[in-house]
This record gives sequence, structure tokens and C-alpha cells, in this order.
Amino acid sequence: MVTAAAVAAYRFGEGIVYIGDRTISEMNFVEVTGGAALGVLGALASVGAAGLGAVVALVATIVATAMGALGVALGSLLVIGFVSGPILLVVVIGILIKRRYWPDVI
Repeated sequence: MVTAAAVAAYRFGEGIVYIGDRTISEMNFVEVTGGAALGVLGALASVGAAGLGAVVALVATIVATAMGALGVALGSLLVIGFVSGPILLVVVIGILIKRRYWPDVI
């Protein structure tokens, strides 16, 4: 890859690739090859960072989905409690009243 980048710099880089105020034709072979090698390393590092970012995003998505599901479950539990709580209270009071005045029925 480094060789291909260096050849491409020599072939197409005149007037495009500048280091300071020098162009490709004014640089020696070591400078161009070193620059190409650093470019390739930068590209590989970028691909690795993108892969790591994708893995982190996947883990964050899984954690967020689990937390959302937990929130929905706890919210549903609270709603069921708020709805059924007064009904159960009325039922219990009714049973206690019935027990007080008609003990032989219960």
C-alpha cells in the first residue's frame, strides 16, 4: 500500500501535494515514501477507530434498549398499582364491613 501511495503521489501529486512550499518534484524519495507510509498508517488507524466506534455504539444501543425496556416495565407496574390500588382498597373495606355485620357469611 505504501508503494502504491508513493507511486500515486509521484504520478498524480504534482501541483496537488505540497509540504510547506515544496511540491513532489522538489522532494526526495525518502520524504515521499515516509509521507505515504504515514498516510497509510493514518488510514489504518482511522479504520480501526471507526470499528471501535461501531462496537461502542452497538454496546450503547444494547444498554439503552435494556434500560428503556426496564423503564417501560417499571412504569407499567406503577400504572397497574395506581389503577388497581383503589379498587383493591374498596374490596378489602367491603370484606371487612361484611365480616363485621355478617360474620357467618365469610
